[in-house]
Amino acid sequence: MFLVKSLSELNDDGKLAYIMPLEFFNTGYGKEIKKSLLKKHLLKHIIIFENEKEIFPDATTTVCILLCKKDGKDGNIKITQIKTEEEIKQLSDINNSYHRQIKPNELPYNKKWSPIIQSLFSEQKIPVDFCMLNMYGLVKRGIATGANEFFALTKSDIKELKLSENNICKCITKSPQIKKAVFTEVDFLDLYNKNQPVYCLDVKDHNDQSVINYIKLGEEKGFNNRYLTRNRNPWYKIEQRKPALILLGVFNRGRLKVIRNYSTVINFTCFHSFYPNYLFGVNEIDRLFVYFLSDVGQSIIKLNKRNYGDNLDKYEPGDLNECLCPNQNQFALIQKEEVEKVIEIAKTNQELAIKMSNELIERIINTPTS
Repeated sequence: MFLVKSLSELNDDGKLAYIMPLEFFNTGYGKEIKKSLLKKHLLKHIIIFENEKEIFPDATTTVCILLCKKDGKDGNIKITQIKTEEEIKQLSDINNSYHRQIKPNELPYNKKWSPIIQSLFSEQKIPVDFCMLNMYGLVKRGIATGANEFFALTKSDIKELKLSENNICKCITKSPQIKKAVFTEVDFLDLYNKNQPVYCLDVKDHNDQSVINYIKLGEEKGFNNRYLTRNRNPWYKIEQRKPALILLGVFNRGRLKVIRNYSTVINFTCFHSFYPNYLFGVNEIDRLFVYFLSDVGQSIIKLNKRNYGDNLDKYEPGDLNECLCPNQNQFALIQKEEVEKVIEIAKTNQELAIKMSNELIERIINTPTS
């Protein structure tokens, strides 16, 4: 709102500089503002920061600077990337100190700008003919309970509350519960026996006295009046989900957390869930996992991330659905046996599995397209 107001106040040939969160480029509410900036030829220069923590140590988000001028002139938009505080001191004329230029039509207002801008400085180029992940299926957020402390249950909780198997389901409730790239029923059982909260209340028998007692206890503690719960009927009803074949981290520092799930667990919002479609995705699920695990896959996926500062990345389901990956013909270059070997190794040695994944994905990258 401040940006819109300031732009409306500009005189002819007036200039404006705004420090803003980089997230503005990727949000839905930013589309119309970006459209106006481009249509009126106001945006002249974008300055981004590779290490904003060094320059803005107290910032809790990413940072960019927009330079605008109301001159009505159409032209390329300059892009500057600042890496250190020292570089700022060396800038005498920011208008002539830039690293890249981009045509306005290469910044569609209805697309995320961060991946486009960051790709200008990235050594990782997107290979030809890659397709969007949503061709293979959909990434959905995990179950939002509105009161995890009520719904998440341990072995001792279940025993103490006398809850039957008919009213609970297996569930990953916290991201740290999965530490390896492959998760199995054996891993689940280990967490359960360690009294981790890996079950979720899933009421099917509403007449079960044990369930009635626990729901009453939850109401006494006010869980039914939380934002999400008070808008559900009944308030303790959870969203229905099937176990996802691939789990993807929501908040990550460094690598995107990717899990090949062979168990029957569902998951809370600590993970996003990938559900393959039957037309393309089911047959490629393991190859997709290998791609997500590889360094190349991680680099390309990160072009669509949201950075919250302090090296904290966040991925929304839409960001992941729009990330790019090999098409079916490219995946066909990887043999089923090779993929199975990577997955088997990933159960015990993720570092080696990543190395093997890199070799398989590099085969795709280095094979010329016909």
